[in-house]
Amino acid sequence: DPLIGAVLGGIEQLVRRVDWHVNAAGESPAAEEAATFIQDCLDDAKDHWPGDTLAKVLTYLGWGFSVLEVVYKRRSGPDGTPSSRFDDGKIGWHRWALRPQATRYGWEFSGDDPTVLIQQDPQTFKRIPIPLAKCLHFRYASRDNSPEGSTPLRVAFDAWYNKRKLQKIALIGIERDMAGLPHGRVPAKEIAGNTETYQAMQTIVTNIRNDAMAGLVTASD
Repeated sequence: DPLIGAVLGGIEQLVRRVDWHVNAAGESPAAEEAATFIQDCLDDAKDHWPGDTLAKVLTYLGWGFSVLEVVYKRRSGPDGTPSSRFDDGKIGWHRWALRPQATRYGWEFSGDDPTVLIQQDPQTFKRIPIPLAKCLHFRYASRDNSPEGSTPLRVAFDAWYNKRKLQKIALIGIERDMAGLPHGRVPAKEIAGNTETYQAMQTIVTNIRNDAMAGLVTASD
């Protein structure tokens, strides 16, 4: 729905404008060094922060949940695999990779708590378990402790569904008003016998449309 799409896009743009920064846990040189390292790791990640990474997090608004797997890398400079702006050999973040909600096959639980996301590869259909301990798991309004949360769009479904049906009816009505009510004439014996001629005329009057291909050929007599 264009209105819902605009709202979700507006939310994302507002959140993207937030000023994100890392504060040191104290005033000691070690705390300052740790804060600088964290900021460097965020800036060195593939999808950037907040940028695309935050946009992936915010997909939980439409789905009710989002799972991002934390992928690490050794900071081995521009020629490393994967590359990095730093060559100090430390371990940093490569990316926080979204595991698309549409590939979710199921979950594994330990008691009441979800522990594993089971992802199904859309190409090979192989099921891949991803421990949530190595993921960032976001949920919206998970009142029943469901790992899939509850999307705020759920309450808009009925209004959207009825709107879509009414739009379809209105557009058909407009098209019919423009084309008029098609009227085909064939001899009565064709109708009584349900002949191919009668069936062909039925096809014509039900399919005729007032578009670029509109037109009708009849006998000149």
